[in-house]
Amino acid sequence: SGHETQVDGGVGTDTLKLAGSIDLETADFSRLKNIERIDLGSGDHHVVSLNAQDVLDMTGNDKTLMILGDAADRVSLGKTAGGQEFAESGWQHTETIGGVSHTFDIYTSTLDTNLRLLVENKIVIE
Repeated sequence: SGHETQVDGGVGTDTLKLAGSIDLETADFSRLKNIERIDLGSGDHHVVSLNAQDVLDMTGNDKTLMILGDAADRVSLGKTAGGQEFAESGWQHTETIGGVSHTFDIYTSTLDTNLRLLVENKIVIE
């Protein structure tokens, strides 16, 4: 059978930028290493079932993943009805921070409080 493709950003801050309309419904996030940012770019994107282990696999010791996007994009964290808890995926919404050009909702892992997911607040969270 074929080789499994792995993307390794190496040292420094690395961004995986998506083009077009791509759904990451069947993405194997464990194949991404040393990636600190995902830029959903233009188009409609759906990142499905992003859990704490996925972020740890991607970011390694950095333990923080930033996702940039807009209102046409969606990130599925297993949101419970009417709540800020995302028990199935291991996330908890902890705060919102604003910057000069971006505002982010911050989700912290319920298993490791040093593990963080920053999602641009224009992105729809499910």
